[in-house]
Amino acid sequence: LSDPTSNKTIHLLFANSTEQDILFREELQIFAMRHPNRFHVHHLITTPPPNWPVMLRGKISKEIFREFLPGPSPSTLMLDVGPLGFCVNAKNYMLALGHSVENILLL
Repeated sequence: LSDPTSNKTIHLLFANSTEQDILFREELQIFAMRHPNRFHVHHLITTPPPNWPVMLRGKISKEIFREFLPGPSPSTLMLDVGPLGFCVNAKNYMLALGHSVENILLL
């Protein structure tokens, strides 16, 4: 993001149990405001407050990935960080959406 000539974008889908569990929420929102065309953050909450957007409630799914993350392409790199079961599910959703296994990194 520090290179203004770059056209690379970052899409972050941050899954948490509750709104209070979101780490660095304010900092991520500031990044998104400073780089509106290059940094996108969406917070998915398992147990959301009543005013939380309907599409960002619940657990990760193929539909959530399709809606909020970039589609498959040779230049799209998908990174996933979390517990093993979460990562396995995320990888399966990415593969089902057509992402290449070579472009998926689980940490």
